[in-house]
Amino acid sequence: MIKMATFQSLGYTSQAAMAFDVWMAAAQGDYSGMALLTLAGPMMFAKATNWGDNAAKAVSSGDYDSSRDYATEMNPPDSIIGAPRATMMDAWQGWPANRIPDEYCRVQASDVETLLVSGNIDFFTPAEFATDELLPALSNGQQVILSEFGHTSDVYSLQPEATRHLLNTFFATGKADDSLFVHHTVNFKATMSFPAMAKLIVAAIVLVITIVIAVVWFIARRGMARRRWSSRI
Repeated sequence: MIKMATFQSLGYTSQAAMAFDVWMAAAQGDYSGMALLTLAGPMMFAKATNWGDNAAKAVSSGDYDSSRDYATEMNPPDSIIGAPRATMMDAWQGWPANRIPDEYCRVQASDVETLLVSGNIDFFTPAEFATDELLPALSNGQQVILSEFGHTSDVYSLQPEATRHLLNTFFATGKADDSLFVHHTVNFKATMSFPAMAKLIVAAIVLVITIVIAVVWFIARRGMARRRWSSRI
């Protein structure tokens, strides 16, 4: 679960710092961030995607090779986190999906005006895949690669005005104007820290328990005082 959470976070520059922070804190003996991710992970990823849809697409497209040992291959001994999402391919053994025709397993040529927007540090959909595998099939395609941007949320949130200008100019004129974008410097200092959040959650739980105990003690003490007062009367 820790590896999966780290992998998911590395796709976005705003979250990558938080992932690094968790591992650095653990290296110094503070495992609270990892504990939080372990507890929260199942809730975070349970509905993050349609897992059956993923499996059906992979198996039916022919990308899945049942003869490969993905669990071992994707987790080499010298790797810190391996490829946690790719190791899920082991769960696709025997998935009931029919192979789609070969003609649909290849990129289809298109003359539709198409804009590809990529971050140069997007580990989910690397820019070079679009450059090498998709763009050659788009006779009227354009690709804009944004400096130090990650996956989709980076493209939409880091410099929103520049993104709107890029998309609007493309739809209005057919030309992608990326002139408003400036170099985005990745900040490796986490603005939010999972270890800090874990400690705050524990502190809040302890505080609530303390308050409940105090209230119960107060009510019990008050009841005893009333009984003593009544017995005197």
